[in-house]
Amino acid sequence: MNRSPNIAVFLTLLLPGTGHLYAGRAMRGLVILALVTALTFAGWALVGPAYLSRARTEIAVPLTQIRFAIPLALPEIMNFVETVVAHAWLKVVHPDTPLKGTAPFGFCMTAAAAMVTACAAGEAHWLCRRPPHVVSERSPGTAALLAWLLPGLGHVYLGRRAKGLLVGSVLCATFLLGVLLAERTVVQRERDLYFWSGEVLCGLPALVATVVNAGVRVTRDLAYAEMGLLFTTVAGLLNVLLVIDAYTTAERDALGLTAQEPAPSPSPAPAAAPIAAAPVAQES
Repeated sequence: MNRSPNIAVFLTLLLPGTGHLYAGRAMRGLVILALVTALTFAGWALVGPAYLSRARTEIAVPLTQIRFAIPLALPEIMNFVETVVAHAWLKVVHPDTPLKGTAPFGFCMTAAAAMVTACAAGEAHWLCRRPPHVVSERSPGTAALLAWLLPGLGHVYLGRRAKGLLVGSVLCATFLLGVLLAERTVVQRERDLYFWSGEVLCGLPALVATVVNAGVRVTRDLAYAEMGLLFTTVAGLLNVLLVIDAYTTAERDALGLTAQEPAPSPSPAPAAAPIAAAPVAQES
């Protein structure tokens, strides 16, 4: 039965796990649904209603009195239905209401849920277009998720240790340098909303910094604060390329399309030296 990869992606972004159900992987889909749902609602419970009361927009249906709100939280909007339900569940409060003290932990959980959803959408796409005879030992979705979680880890998972360690260490060092330049005043969602959406793409380093840097305020003029913000954001955005590369590398490995160096051709055997003819004795 042919299944559309695009429908699988749409279903996953609408409700995590449904793309895998559509692709015939029911058990994996239910696990993904349970994991993402737990992270999403536990995370927003830790954040509280104040953040989603700010990051939302109201839409009016023409010619009716119907109005509804859509949360604009990034990257959580990739988990659309659950984010909308969480917004309705938390109710709307005054935008100036302060965030809970546990909000940084909640942000880490909701961001992780969104990234699991994105990688699950990619895996569902692969499951629908994978040839029936191909059995993938290493999932492209898992490789992409590991590459987000820790830069370079996805390539290590695929056996590209040198590439993963080299590129991953460069990105982690760039991110850390940015944090040091800004003296820990970066990776704070409540202050740098859109920059944080790029920073969190660096995975575990950004999640740790979100918790550690919470509450750090700018009390004096910082000469390199903007440069630090640029470094942390660019490190996260560059990690997206590493995630995509890990995903496509896993696909090529499964399809047997990975480029390999040609084996050296055997050198021809040296030609045998001609045997000189023995002189013939002449009778006198």
